Amino acid sequence: MEVYILKEVNLLDSGEKEFYVNVYDTEEKAIQAMEKDINAYIEDNNAYIIDGEKGDWVVELTDEYHNKYIFKIEIKKVE
Repeated sequence: MEVYILKEVNLLDSGEKEFYVNVYDTEEKAIQAMEKDINAYIEDNNAYIIDGEKGDWVVELTDEYHNKYIFKIEIKKVE
């Protein structure tokens, strides 16, 4: 069985680092969750995409305060 892991790493201008991980059973669910999170950062934090595109497996955003948000989907096989 394969699982899809959505990692979110937030590198904040204050020097703090936040790390979140969620697991999904399908690629589609992982991508939908990533797009939802990306849209929230764009709307709530005036962030914008600096690398990748919505729907890609790695997307980086930044905001006006120089915070950087990295979203990455990885596949892991579970036996």
